[in-house]
Amino acid sequence: MKRISLRRPRRRERVLVVEDDEPSRQTMAAVLSEAGYEVVEAADGYEAISITARGAPDLVLADLQMPGIDGVELTRRLHTFARAVPVILTTGLRDTRDVVTAAQAYGAVACLEKPMNLDELLWTIDRTLACRRPRARPRRDA
Repeated sequence: MKRISLRRPRRRERVLVVEDDEPSRQTMAAVLSEAGYEVVEAADGYEAISITARGAPDLVLADLQMPGIDGVELTRRLHTFARAVPVILTTGLRDTRDVVTAAQAYGAVACLEKPMNLDELLWTIDRTLACRRPRARPRRDA
């Protein structure tokens, strides 16, 4: 009898957390690390661009409001050389329709409000990355 196995080992997916507020950045990094992601941290958009230029992460989680390069501009710049990297933005602002629309035009896939529901954060990241994962092909075991 032949068995079909759908299980494949999965590498740890790399998430770049870009947040100028250090306690918030550390909290998100800890939650993501505990959930099994490899986490890289950046304190601002310039650092995020530098990190991504050295090796693109699987996903970028970035604050919308940061000094220097904000989340919309970061998304635009990242997608000039790392187009396939999905960006999820976070914001403490309540009326963000216009800003989110602009960010989505540059490739942002979602915008989550702060304070964040951590389950929603993890679900959004997992669903976004799941769309990028290669589908496992069934193996026929003897």
